[in-house]
Amino acid sequence: MIEWKEELQNLDEDKLKHIEKFLKRYEVKLSKNGRIFFMKLIRKNEFKILYDALEISMENYFDSEEENSFNLVCDKINSIIRIFRICFKKTWKSSRCYLYSKRIKFFTRI
Repeated sequence: MIEWKEELQNLDEDKLKHIEKFLKRYEVKLSKNGRIFFMKLIRKNEFKILYDALEISMENYFDSEEENSFNLVCDKINSIIRIFRICFKKTWKSSRCYLYSKRIKFFTRI
């Protein structure tokens, strides 16, 4: 049982390393609080959705010249994940989510 928990922790650490590798492209390094923030997101969400949300958020809200733009990116990640969850719910067959021009658009059929 302990080995199983350790393997899960190692898997989460690998996912965090993957996120840090992605952020290096933007010359962003996570602080201790940033690592804690992303570990919570990793444990709470499916990694593919989290990674896609991070990618969209970085493309839309990150500005390397602004000091606090990465904080804005982190604030928007949860909103983007929420939109993904709504879009991919099977019970909402009339709803569609379109990703285009690096922005999320949410439409509902009338």
